[in-house]
Amino acid sequence: RANTPNWFHNIQDIIAFFDESPTLDHMARGSWASWADAGVLEAMQNGRVLHETGGHVSPGFNHCGGAADAWQRFFEGKDKGLDKQKLLPLWALAEQLGVDYGVSTTDRLIGTPPVGTAEGDLIRQFTGYGNMYRFIARIENGGVDFVGRYGGKHSYIIGAGVMAGATVPLWLGEYLVGNEEAAKLLLTTVMESGGSLAQEVSTWFTPELGAWFFDPRSLVLPLDIYTDSAGAPQRNTSSTLTPPLVPPPPGTGDIIMTHGPTYYMAKGVEAGVIQSLVPPDIRLDPLTGAITLDNGTIVLSTGVAVLLDGTRMLPDGVVVKPDGTLLLLDGTTFTSDGSYHIKDGTVAR
Repeated sequence: RANTPNWFHNIQDIIAFFDESPTLDHMARGSWASWADAGVLEAMQNGRVLHETGGHVSPGFNHCGGAADAWQRFFEGKDKGLDKQKLLPLWALAEQLGVDYGVSTTDRLIGTPPVGTAEGDLIRQFTGYGNMYRFIARIENGGVDFVGRYGGKHSYIIGAGVMAGATVPLWLGEYLVGNEEAAKLLLTTVMESGGSLAQEVSTWFTPELGAWFFDPRSLVLPLDIYTDSAGAPQRNTSSTLTPPLVPPPPGTGDIIMTHGPTYYMAKGVEAGVIQSLVPPDIRLDPLTGAITLDNGTIVLSTGVAVLLDGTRMLPDGVVVKPDGTLLLLDGTTFTSDGSYHIKDGTVAR
């Protein structure tokens, strides 16, 4: 209905992960995952209502803590044909506010499972890394700039981390390939590659990957895969690989929904392998879910980013300078030394 093909793949990824996760009780009715995701979806739904009605809604309409209004701005931008460079920050702002609404509502209704439990720890890790993801996506060209700088600094460390742990390539094989034999083959390749694999993995951490990873439309596999009448996956050769999908031939099974980076990141967090790949200068506070980036920026559990000089970048797109001056986040960019150029031309650190 929203005519936004591709822009909600990451939401589908999260629903799929919640549904599959034994730690999160498979998103059972009444669980934390069920309540939190319902809030996220409610904000998107109500934002669409605001867009379709031009904001003319009945008294008492739930604006979901401002998240619905943010989604309205995204839908308006999409209909106006804004390019990805402008749309992605609008999307990230709306999703962060929606997550804040979903989580705060859930905490008020049933509370968050405590620290020290498998569910409570996974929730804090998942939301922490998600907040970091959305903070970087809120900044124009943020994915490219952040990964270009960070990947250049740490690509070998990350590559060596992949090489060092047999569980990592086995996990990648199981989830990315979905086949035990392929996972074993990947593991064998890793063990035989010596030092070359670190360089191989390093090539993944490039500005191009930054643009791909921080884009909710990204997928690992094309969307033209369906199951035939025997249940085997098949390629839809009549498709151009560009949604909307060409329906599978008559008499065949359902289209297989493939996944993007959000799904595999979540799987990696649950499997305990993402943490081993993150160098020590990006730290997650296990008690709060706050993330400290390598430039000292702290992304709080609410999505507020606090810089070293006291500048705060709020989830609603407002920058608060140390002297209290308010600016829009629009136009802010990362710089190579880890600081930020903000809208008034000054540098924040």
